[in-house]
Amino acid sequence: MTLRPLFTQSLTAVALMLGLSLPSGDAQAASQILGIVASNGAPTTLSCTGAECGAHFSAFCLQEARPAPFAGQGYVLAPGSSMTLVATSTSGQSTRLPAADYVKITSQIGFTSVHISVPQSLMNELGAETLRIEVGANVSALPADVAGDLQPQTADEIQYATTVMREVAAKRFDAPNADSDAARIASVFINALPMSGQENARTRGELWMAKASEPALANATPEGLAMAKDMYRSCQISVEARSSYSMRYCLELRHADLQATSNHAFWKETAAY
Repeated sequence: MTLRPLFTQSLTAVALMLGLSLPSGDAQAASQILGIVASNGAPTTLSCTGAECGAHFSAFCLQEARPAPFAGQGYVLAPGSSMTLVATSTSGQSTRLPAADYVKITSQIGFTSVHISVPQSLMNELGAETLRIEVGANVSALPADVAGDLQPQTADEIQYATTVMREVAAKRFDAPNADSDAARIASVFINALPMSGQENARTRGELWMAKASEPALANATPEGLAMAKDMYRSCQISVEARSSYSMRYCLELRHADLQATSNHAFWKETAAY
């Protein structure tokens, strides 16, 4: 089995996913409403770079017919979505705050992931040593309003996507199963790797064991853990063979590939809804 075709296959799948739902060049239409995968009791730590602290989160599309978001497109939490910012001080005391008051949400690779961040200055304001985001059950994100949008999301569309479709989607994307567990584990490693630049060989060799006790790995189904390990090892070899620039870049693509495949299956399952 050659490595370059493996990596190329991932690139092709992601390109196909984006190509199926790119924004139209005609009249502007609001992008898809997204679901953000639940934390299931394992909040994500935000890493600080420059003026912000943020992290990668798995996402999925709740509206097949709407155009996919472009990279960096702004989103806001849908009404009723439970997302919590957990600020922990050096003494270990934690403060829980409604995340909607602080976070910035932007799409990353199509509908498959979002970047959630807060200003780094917030750490000083809250007296925090670490900041984490906890995504509750059935969280959805709406595309931010865009001036001149000729086809905005309607109240009925929002209601349907964030209730009926989001609740059905929870069984595939939030509940433990091979695909969802593999995506969670991939996100753990994506967030553990540098946002830019290439990690060193020692990091690639030791990171899996360093994160073995993380809930996403420790509580994963055997099938999900095996899928994630295959992704990790393939990316590790791909970087060392110089067919991929970095582990993070490779894992982001593999994660997007997995989420896109799951999303297409979800759309087929819900075609009659």
